[in-house]
Amino acid sequence: LKSIVCLFLELGLLHCLNAIVCLFLELGLLHCLNAIVCLFLELGLLHCLNAIVCLFLELGLLHCLNAIVCLFLELALLHCLNAIVCLFLELGLLHCLNAIVCLFLELGLYHCLNAIVCLFLELGLYHCLNAIVCLFLELAL
Repeated sequence: LKSIVCLFLELGLLHCLNAIVCLFLELGLLHCLNAIVCLFLELGLLHCLNAIVCLFLELGLLHCLNAIVCLFLELALLHCLNAIVCLFLELGLLHCLNAIVCLFLELGLYHCLNAIVCLFLELGLYHCLNAIVCLFLELAL
């Protein structure tokens, strides 16, 4: 899998990589998806990870996005989680950010929620912090 993925990356064939990712999703092979995500992390290929995240968003596959987020949490890769959060902010996808926040709440992962809030403070993104506060109000938390 690693050699195929690396080959696609070398050749700039992200659409082929997308095809593999979609195949894993169709077949319910989330562990294989995890393998690709871990590979990107090992190789420092966050832009490729971004490509997968964007693909999930395009296809409306938020549950798959949740799978990646959970993987980051399992591996304690908060910096990668930060990368996804920053990507959402760049793309103006606050509803996706909301999805991650809701996921943390469902799983009782308040320390992760804290990590996102701290990230916003570090980056001076008070409007995003406002978005989380508004979300809490909507959910009556």
